[in-house]
Amino acid sequence: MGKHKWTYDDDVLACYIAKYGECREVTLKSISNAQGMTVGSLRMRIQNFKALAGKPGLSDWKALSEQVFQDFKNVGQDDHAGRCIALVCLK
Repeated sequence: MGKHKWTYDDDVLACYIAKYGECREVTLKSISNAQGMTVGSLRMRIQNFKALAGKPGLSDWKALSEQVFQDFKNVGQDDHAGRCIALVCLK
């Protein structure tokens, strides 16, 4: 797999996993397959979101990730999950 160019939707998915963990439809593997990235790359991005939330993680996040974090920090789990399920299952 070549270098992945991260999109807003990719970060929405990574943000969800960082906040809530995997669910039946939204897993590291399903995201990786749907979005065309490696699981390792996704894991690193998830660590960026953990750091943005003040938890131990990777602190070298991108501006896009910070924007998604701000956009979704007050979005409830059900609404966030609905968006993620649509992104993963409609690909």
